[in-house]
Amino acid sequence: TEIDQHYDDVGNVIEMLDAGDYGSDDDLHATMTYTGCTDRYIVGVAKSMVVSGSDGKVLRQRDADIDCANGSMKQLRQQIGGGKVAVSDFSYYANGNLHTVQGPPNARGQRYTLSFGYDDTTRSHVTSVLDSFGYLSTTTYDLRFGEVDSKTDLNGNTISYKFDDL
Repeated sequence: TEIDQHYDDVGNVIEMLDAGDYGSDDDLHATMTYTGCTDRYIVGVAKSMVVSGSDGKVLRQRDADIDCANGSMKQLRQQIGGGKVAVSDFSYYANGNLHTVQGPPNARGQRYTLSFGYDDTTRSHVTSVLDSFGYLSTTTYDLRFGEVDSKTDLNGNTISYKFDDL
């Protein structure tokens, strides 16, 4: 078995062959493209990936829209067969934190959405997750260690953790 990889000028893997076991029946070939936001040096965020089997049939394919101002993914499109595409959308707070993830539509056109809230002090820890059904879970943090202090699920059940000064 072996894996061969080819890289672009900035070190991103742009092509990979996974030879798998003996013989070529289980070989996989992948090609990737990346952002071309060279003025901001955002060059390592994947824009597309195509994985094919040894027979050349596409097994997985996805591509994304990337904001060259900050490197954030705005939309992800994944081929799901039969010419259909599953589209997920992402939005961000002004500081770059993820605000919402909106999944692909179901058979009725409904899109499952998650909204994230962050701590007021550092704005780096997710303190709430609210979904499109109105289910809310919350987390508090011990900011001395950046560790979870408590978690409360949508049923109001809380798990608490305690840390000593060490």
